[in-house]
Amino acid sequence: MLATIWNTIFFEPILNALLILYGFLGENLGIAIIVLTVALRLLLFPLMRSQLDSTRKLRKIQPQLEKIREKYKKNPQKIQEEQLKLYKQVGYNPMGCLASVVLPYPFLIAIYQAIRAFSGGKIGYIYPFVKNLLDISGDVDINTRFLLWDLSKAYLPLAKEHGYFTLWVLAYLLLALLTGLSQYFSVEINQRMTGTASPKKDDKKKSKKKDVPSQDMGAMMNEMGKSMKFTFPLMTVFIALSAPAAVALYWMVQSWVMIGIQYVYYKFKNNKDE
Repeated sequence: MLATIWNTIFFEPILNALLILYGFLGENLGIAIIVLTVALRLLLFPLMRSQLDSTRKLRKIQPQLEKIREKYKKNPQKIQEEQLKLYKQVGYNPMGCLASVVLPYPFLIAIYQAIRAFSGGKIGYIYPFVKNLLDISGDVDINTRFLLWDLSKAYLPLAKEHGYFTLWVLAYLLLALLTGLSQYFSVEINQRMTGTASPKKDDKKKSKKKDVPSQDMGAMMNEMGKSMKFTFPLMTVFIALSAPAAVALYWMVQSWVMIGIQYVYYKFKNNKDE
């Protein structure tokens, strides 16, 4: 039952979309993945927009949050109560960004499954209209080569077989590292544009002098942001080292598309507010 739901919602649409793009983009799987990734990010923009709006609201109420922390610095429970009232007043939901953060992962898994299907010989789950559109009558032979990589291969399996420092194998390590770096910049730039970046050293000293309670939700959010900036990229590199290069390509492209969308959106909103 769950497998049927998963295939219907994620795997089959992704596989068929990749096949269509592959057929119409000169049988280049890498370009097909890039185009699909951009399209998915644009389709998911309504969800991402709610996250961007939430972070803008958080940035605007920072002065008010500071006043609450200073006023009730000896009463952590009162700080939380007043913060929640302020969040409700401006329409900010601290958990509102989770959907846009989590949603790309199912598509990543679906792309991983599609690449495995492409490199496994006979491909199932092809829609009839896709067969007619691409004139598919038998087995589909997908070319998984793109630039330096075979998109169905991964660094760790190749390194164990051919050597960890073999030049052409290192290209897969480079892709994994670039993917993690892209993820880092995505988080870092988002925090800078929303004003939720980690405080400077001088600000940290001031906060210690004020003796702001550790239960402060604003401080917790800053700590979570700081943790995400490093844990997400490391997790991404870890996945990219053992997953097919197609997964790393998808993740790297979607990180940069996110950066572009964030920049344009905040630029538009800031100009509108002026």
